[in-house]
Amino acid sequence: MPKRKRRNRRSFLHILLCVLLVLTTVLCLWAGMIKIMDMIQIKQSLIENQEKSEDLKKELEDLKEEEQNLKNPEYLEQIARGKYQFSKEGEQVFKFPKEE
Repeated sequence: MPKRKRRNRRSFLHILLCVLLVLTTVLCLWAGMIKIMDMIQIKQSLIENQEKSEDLKKELEDLKEEEQNLKNPEYLEQIARGKYQFSKEGEQVFKFPKEE
């Protein structure tokens, strides 16, 4: 009988050890999947932020160009005359309808 109890006890310990190994493996895999999902989200966020950064750089470049243009008196005159229909003294401005 004592031998049988030892065998039962050993089998129980083997089963317990196997269950613990399986649980540990499952937990490690689960934690790894969470980390992979986090990494994917971070990469997507990084790509979006890089695209926004490129758009903002382009916008900044355009604004700097516009700033330089606004310092040019000829450009200001062109805008005032074309967009706001200002004229020089004694000059008449004619507005023609756009052809369709």
